[in-house]
Amino acid sequence: DAMARLKPGVSIEQAQAQLNTISAQLEQEYPNNHAEQHIGVYPLWRAPDGATGVMGPVLIILMGVVGMVLLIACANVANLLLARAAGRRREMAIRNALGAGRGRIIRQLLTESVLLALIAGAFGVVMAFWSGDLMMFFIPPVEFNIYLDLQVDTTILAFTLAISILTGIIFGLAPAWQASRADVAPALKDETGTVAGGKRKGYLRNALVVSQVALSLILLIAAGLFLRSLQETQTLNAGFNTDNMVMASIDLFPNGYTPDNGRQLFAQLYDRMNALPGVTTATFGRRAPLGLGGRSSSSMEVEGFTPDPENYPWSFYNQVGPDYFRTMEVPLVQGRDFTRQDTNEMPSVAIINEELASRYWPDKDPIDRRLKFQGTWVTIVGIVKNTKYHALNEPPRPYLFLPVLQSYRPSTNIQLKTAGPVTGLETTIRNEIRALDPNLPVFNIRTMEEHVTGSSIAQRVGGILLGIFGMLALILAAVGIFGMLAYTVSRQTREIGIRMALGADAGNVTRMILRQGGLLVALGLGIGLAVSFAVTRLMSSLLFGVSPTDPAVFIGITLLLAVVALVACYIPARRASRVDPMMALRYE
Repeated sequence: DAMARLKPGVSIEQAQAQLNTISAQLEQEYPNNHAEQHIGVYPLWRAPDGATGVMGPVLIILMGVVGMVLLIACANVANLLLARAAGRRREMAIRNALGAGRGRIIRQLLTESVLLALIAGAFGVVMAFWSGDLMMFFIPPVEFNIYLDLQVDTTILAFTLAISILTGIIFGLAPAWQASRADVAPALKDETGTVAGGKRKGYLRNALVVSQVALSLILLIAAGLFLRSLQETQTLNAGFNTDNMVMASIDLFPNGYTPDNGRQLFAQLYDRMNALPGVTTATFGRRAPLGLGGRSSSSMEVEGFTPDPENYPWSFYNQVGPDYFRTMEVPLVQGRDFTRQDTNEMPSVAIINEELASRYWPDKDPIDRRLKFQGTWVTIVGIVKNTKYHALNEPPRPYLFLPVLQSYRPSTNIQLKTAGPVTGLETTIRNEIRALDPNLPVFNIRTMEEHVTGSSIAQRVGGILLGIFGMLALILAAVGIFGMLAYTVSRQTREIGIRMALGADAGNVTRMILRQGGLLVALGLGIGLAVSFAVTRLMSSLLFGVSPTDPAVFIGITLLLAVVALVACYIPARRASRVDPMMALRYE
């Protein structure tokens, strides 16, 4: 009725304003209803229980991860540009001597770095075009379509162009500035292998390496937490058994069923499904547990319970068929399951979970007590164990179950438990339904395991993609450390030769280079750990069964990155220890 009062042809904002007015009127007309009700209007793609609600947080995190990988890559490029600028000191000095000002030199070097960034951006666009649908392979089958539009369009091209130019300028500016500051006379005379560029360039290169290590550690720890969370979801006991179960969805509303003939079809379908060979039990459930298709809740009146504004009785609810809990293997704590005799002609009954019972009958037996739910008094005939209904990491929630043959809803899921592996039931289910109504569509036929997989979609997509980007960050950091130390060793060739000529052995030289790289790695790890402790707390809502500061992940990832980084340090250190002193002293 409220929706019928809406004026046609209005915007979302206007519809929300109208519904707010209608909601206020309904609160005045029905003062006994719970006042904390809200009607929200959303575009379909932004529905709270839709794809955006599930994937939105993961995509935001992935956007941040991609940005961090970009920073690591840019830090690598900046280090290479610094090294290249040091090697071009004589060239820049000659240009300066011939009259080129610092502004001219900076513009030339920035043009080179921006050109490199534009080439890389173009290559990235080509790769994105080729792999546009790759991410869809990580999304498991769910009851509604999740489509991510990853095609390259003008917006993406404009964004890529802007990012390429911006990164080219920002990470090319420091090398260009340093190169333009070369003193003409010393640079023209510099024909030796001393470390060029002075301490300032060395500090900048070291800072870039430290930032790479820190960013890589943050990404790897985030990936490790997601993977641990995904592992925990595989061993979760959700409170029901998904083995050897198959589901199929039907909706009687488009075919014009009334409540009476709808109940009749459900009853006939229940009998036919339970008679199928190999099916041990079959039932219905309007909402399957751990689905992504929304949820239903309502206020209620509990007989003998005096409500207050802070504890108004309410519950999530579901309409289910006979033998629902036996089919799902949800333990009955007390009372009975629904039966074929719980029809519309019989007294209205309900089954509640332990959480609801403990909230409103903490010291009493709820069996045979009554509550008023959506205008109908129902008698409680059973109590079942708490299970996971909407999310793997949810706390216990109050839940109430109504028999579908009494509380009719036209849409439902057929759920069948078989004696063995689920194979070949899709055709059988369709044939049985067509035998009752040839025009009734059947959709979303899937196993219960496939259905439950959708509840861990955030952990699955986040774990896999974060793992890929984390390994990419690890490789980039190792390459950055190796490149920086290899360059440093090449510029210290004469120094190393002098040390070895004065008695230093290969071990001394190796330890000296390892000490240089090790200090940078240790500083990066320290900064990365400190930032990770703060950043990972923002991911806590997406993690299941693992703390955002899990010691095993933090220690394990830190040790992994430390080992990889030290190996990257050891290779140039080993090379430095093999320098021939005589060749090093003649090195130019």
